[in-house]
Amino acid sequence: MKKNISKERIIPRCRAVLIASGFSERVIVAYVWDARRLIEYMTETACRYYTPLVGEKYLKMVATSSWKDRIKVRAHKFIKRLNLILSTSSDTIYRRGACPKTRSFPGEIGSTALSLLESMEGHVGTATIAQYRSYLSYFCVSMHAQKITLKNLSRDVIVRYIDSSNFQKRRIRILIKSLLTFAYEQNLISYEQKSCLDDIHYKERRKLPSFYSPQEVIKLESSIDRSTAVGKRDYAMVLLASRLGIRAGDICSLKFSNIDWDRNIIEIEQSKTGIYVALPLLEDVGNAIIDYIRNGRPPTEIKNIFVSHTYPDRPVTTNLITSRVHRWIINSGADISGRHAGPHSLRHSLASTLLNDGVELPVISEALGHEFTSSTMLYLNTDINSLLACSLDVPMVDSKYYNQYGGILYGEN
Repeated sequence: MKKNISKERIIPRCRAVLIASGFSERVIVAYVWDARRLIEYMTETACRYYTPLVGEKYLKMVATSSWKDRIKVRAHKFIKRLNLILSTSSDTIYRRGACPKTRSFPGEIGSTALSLLESMEGHVGTATIAQYRSYLSYFCVSMHAQKITLKNLSRDVIVRYIDSSNFQKRRIRILIKSLLTFAYEQNLISYEQKSCLDDIHYKERRKLPSFYSPQEVIKLESSIDRSTAVGKRDYAMVLLASRLGIRAGDICSLKFSNIDWDRNIIEIEQSKTGIYVALPLLEDVGNAIIDYIRNGRPPTEIKNIFVSHTYPDRPVTTNLITSRVHRWIINSGADISGRHAGPHSLRHSLASTLLNDGVELPVISEALGHEFTSSTMLYLNTDINSLLACSLDVPMVDSKYYNQYGGILYGEN
């Protein structure tokens, strides 16, 4: 493990590690420019070898310089990355988002929470499991720090934790209650402990889903630059969300085997719910996918249709889709004040449009892959016109009704 490096070796070493770690050429070029600034400083100060201490002195100089703020920020990021390269003997480093977050589950409560999560696998979606892991990890770490075990886990301790949590309190309460129920079924806690949250409730204020009008969606689709490979990919992904209402996670996992070109059908098992859906492959959507495959998709052995266009080859992620959709919505000129600007808003927009066109609720539920129409009812909040159409006029009541039994509404027995 190297502690220092000569200034002549800084750029070659950084370039080699960044390439091996899968950074794009654009990012690598930016780091090379930052490295040259550092080397100039080392030359001026007659410093031949770089060490973290030299990096600290360099950043102090940067802080007092007249450089632009963005260049100062880049200098800090470069020094942090360079120190990371020097601190490891590996030829690769993790890119941001490439290393999955590790969750800690200490103590007896932690082992019980892990058992609960294992019992949920196969019954709950992977994204939901990941969220539950995050919530339960924070809870277990907090309890372990307070030396709380299953034996002295009390109502007051749990309520105090929920009240101080930054997460959605209603969801935290439900998840901890599930943990208590699981522990009781394993004979680890008493019935009184298992029931300690029964009378505790947190109201969750439901937000109205964000949606865009058909005109805004069309303007969004038209604003995408399809002259580039990335633009062709983004256009096809946007159409899958806006025309078919497919979730970002399912767009990421969409494979060639999911498309039946002979029958013009897309068949997928939704990653969130596990429900199988068959959707019509609309002409515009199919043409966009074909255009990307033939004229934009880089040659790769990956079976997923949509891939990243930076080294190394890998399927697109939900974060990538969200950022790209957000960018194109902004570029289209749509007003996003008070609205989300991601792929799920396009799914909401499709539901709102279908409701406005008079499509029946069960049909919309089937198109969106909802198991129950109650899930689809959320989208009714976006369509005031459809709600008004469902309302009925209240007929006038004949005055004889009020005068029956001598003016008494309900006669005496």
